[in-house]
Amino acid sequence: MSIIDNIMRRPSSVPFLLFGVGVFFLALGTLNPVPSEMVNLITLLGVGFFASGILIGFIQALRRRHKL
Repeated sequence: MSIIDNIMRRPSSVPFLLFGVGVFFLALGTLNPVPSEMVNLITLLGVGFFASGILIGFIQALRRRHKL
């Protein structure tokens, strides 16, 4: 529970966790290619995690700016 407690105390670490998961799936998708006619779902999942990390980080930055 200590990892979850650290995340709850510092919500700014959530985008970095999502970036890490996204990079992991991007690497996995790159190392396991599929034929060119198909969409690589593992890479697509990595891009989704990476994009959600960017979106959540952007939202947190906007909220922090409005509080000050």
